[in-house]
Amino acid sequence: MIKKTYLMVLILLITAGSAYSQHKVGYINPQAVLEALPEREVIERRISELIQEKEQEYEVEISEFQEELVAFREASEGMSQENRTSEENRLRQRDQQLNQRLTVLQTEVKQRQNELMQPLMIEIEEAIAAVAAEQGLDYVLNQETGNAQPIIVFSSAMAKSNLDITQKVINKLTQ
Repeated sequence: MIKKTYLMVLILLITAGSAYSQHKVGYINPQAVLEALPEREVIERRISELIQEKEQEYEVEISEFQEELVAFREASEGMSQENRTSEENRLRQRDQQLNQRLTVLQTEVKQRQNELMQPLMIEIEEAIAAVAAEQGLDYVLNQETGNAQPIIVFSSAMAKSNLDITQKVINKLTQ
């Protein structure tokens, strides 16, 4: 449904302006551009290291919590009902804190990933704009939707060589 709507809007944009002038449209596969850049590998490695660090921190906390649970199970039979209930509540609260901690750690990783990727994404956008200007393109479309569904279902060999600017952007970024 979204794909059809997007395609209809695209067709309307292209044909609506044709009464006044011809618009030149190119397309790009930004994922292919991103994968071709060596900086991406460095960023992925740094994120992977950060994830390992955060996982180790969390595993230490989980291990401590599991030890507390074992100690409680062993000591619970000798506890008064009041002490047992109090300790169960404390452990339940600790479990909730650990769940919140996991969410915080995941958010930290995502924020760091965004911080590291943002300069690269800006560089890619600038290269796309530069290549589009060099080629005289009015519009540059993403070759795929966010769900990896192709927007451009077919393009001739001539269109691929003239309108697909993916390799030209990669070349500009890797010069």
